[in-house]
Amino acid sequence: MTTRFLFLFLLSALGACATAPAVDYVEIERDDLLTGRALFGEQVLASEMPDVDVLRVNNDMRAFIAGGISEASTKVSRLGRLLSSLVDDGYYEAGYEPSLSQTAEETFASKRGNCLSYTNLFIAMAREAGLIVHFQIAQVPPTYDAVRGVLIRNNHVNILVEGGQFYYGGTRDVTIDFNLEDPSGYPTRRVSDGYGIGLYYNNVSVERWKQGELRAAFAYLLKAFHAGGARNPDLWVNLGVYYLQGARHRQAVEAFRVALSLDPRNQSAIGGLGRAFESMGDLNQAAEYDAQLSRYRRRNPYYHFARAQLAFGEQRYNESLDILKKAIRLRDDDHRFYHLQGMTFRELGDLAEARNSWARALEESTLNWQKKRYVEMLTAVND
Repeated sequence: MTTRFLFLFLLSALGACATAPAVDYVEIERDDLLTGRALFGEQVLASEMPDVDVLRVNNDMRAFIAGGISEASTKVSRLGRLLSSLVDDGYYEAGYEPSLSQTAEETFASKRGNCLSYTNLFIAMAREAGLIVHFQIAQVPPTYDAVRGVLIRNNHVNILVEGGQFYYGGTRDVTIDFNLEDPSGYPTRRVSDGYGIGLYYNNVSVERWKQGELRAAFAYLLKAFHAGGARNPDLWVNLGVYYLQGARHRQAVEAFRVALSLDPRNQSAIGGLGRAFESMGDLNQAAEYDAQLSRYRRRNPYYHFARAQLAFGEQRYNESLDILKKAIRLRDDDHRFYHLQGMTFRELGDLAEARNSWARALEESTLNWQKKRYVEMLTAVND
């Protein structure tokens, strides 16, 4: 389960022989970027969109915790009871919706949402039960979606529970994750509540942007900054995207530069700068950033996987297969690559190759639910 909060561009290669005009750049004040004046002709306020208490706990949630969870004597037993109670009550079973970012209260009521929704729910409930928990960013391989010519990179958030597991006579911290993929072995980074709440507002911003509601999207992005997300480079990338989509290229450049000052390796900021400079006619700088991005992309199997997903969605099946070969050459142990390859072969009418691909996906999958899905797919294609 992933949280959507990072745009990444598919860029075309620039002509090596193009000449570039001189462009005079005037540094734009960072604070002015957050007014939105360049896009809307007036200041946009975060207060234009309603505040949300993302981690609010209501009486029904308190009653749930009081029913045998909060009375447990240790943190470890309270954590175990909370997890068991949520699972037994039907949470995390079949309600995953990747685009549905909800508050803790909404997720409790609906039993639906993405990983950020379930993370909000669990953090709120765990704190009500007396546990010390934090938002945590997990550096799992990203997934991508394509919307209106923009790739949206989906990153992942989970939970760190202090002292949640017994360990050699004491306790140690433990990660709780409601992911559809196995997150173990990947680096994690604890972040503040403000950062986590900023992710919620940013997700809402992205959804409003996808619906063409740019002003609302901008206001929700401001809420993400105000919540405590100003140190999150991905918010600055999204701000740059909004300016770039609105043909405000100087503002886009400055937003992407802020993102790079926070994360010098941020590929989305590098790609955004290339796109912005190209639009401004500065082909020399655009080429420099494009070269950086091209080196990264050639080595990144998930970039090729994203391109293959895009080609598949546009029914360019042979192209999707060719791109998937590149992804698999770079990394041959990700079941998702073989899953998409099988889907593509099926669309082309080659059921034998579809079976071979899904058999390999089954071999590379690590979780029981994944294996069950691939067994069902193989059974269906064999019938």
